[in-house]
Amino acid sequence: MIAAQLDAESHWDPRADSGQAQGIAQFHPSTWAEWGRDHTGDGKADVWNPADAIPAQGAYMCHLFKQVKGIPGDPTQLALAAYNAGPGAVLKAQGIPHISETQNYVKRIEALIPKYTQTYAKQISASPSPSGN
Repeated sequence: MIAAQLDAESHWDPRADSGQAQGIAQFHPSTWAEWGRDHTGDGKADVWNPADAIPAQGAYMCHLFKQVKGIPGDPTQLALAAYNAGPGAVLKAQGIPHISETQNYVKRIEALIPKYTQTYAKQISASPSPSGN
């Protein structure tokens, strides 16, 4: 799911800047201020560095799953909607908000997930087994 989001958000471009959001994971500055961390150990939480931004995205998505727990609907769709529109919009709507951008975002990510699931499965099946067989 994270890979599908990165594809949809920035097309894997760590320098992506929509004017509203920045970096490979397209964090809004206020969201980055809360969730951005220095995962590289260089002393700076850098939205432009995928090594900082991708783990922050994962942590934020975990948080969003907890935020939407108990709201009727598919938890993955709700968390994705919260990433796009903000958790407040999902909580207020008690579901995916009636925002066409958000509804299209959820559909787009769900359509991309199989691409990355298949890619990962192919990598695993192509890897030699630990026993060398």
